[in-house]
Amino acid sequence: MKGNLTQSVSPASSHPRKKDFNCNGCLIVIFVKNKTLRNVPNTYIISLALGDLLVLFFSVPFVSTIYTIESWPYGTFECKFSELVRDVSVGVTVFTLTALSADRYLAIVSTVRRAAGGAGRRTVRFAVAIWFLAVVLATPAGVFSHVQVFQVSEGKTISVCYPFPDYLPVVPAD
Repeated sequence: MKGNLTQSVSPASSHPRKKDFNCNGCLIVIFVKNKTLRNVPNTYIISLALGDLLVLFFSVPFVSTIYTIESWPYGTFECKFSELVRDVSVGVTVFTLTALSADRYLAIVSTVRRAAGGAGRRTVRFAVAIWFLAVVLATPAGVFSHVQVFQVSEGKTISVCYPFPDYLPVVPAD
């Protein structure tokens, strides 16, 4: 291969968010347009892609600012929403990977029963149930997250998106 390695890298791969959007977005478009790809594993993979896009668009932009700005610059709604979305995405990822693993196990163990194939309504209902469960389990993050102000020195305070309720005691570090 002649030339510089960086010349062969596409512009989309130069920025992680753009690359993730391109990959997950293409995956979803291909799945929607091709009915032959609608099988059980691909249904779960699309669920994972949707979860990734959710956190990519609605959590990463808010949370990433904590590395460049000293205080939380957004309000309480953005704090609650970004924490909720992040936890929903984690739940969807964990439960979907578990379901995908169980499906692959069953495909190996009982190949004759699974020979009919196709992503039936049962798989879609199960994927929707995974999303519902993830939202239910993430709801406390959306309810209890808030912007909390900490005094760091005389006359200096910082605001943070705090994911824990006020009534939990703050345990000092040893």
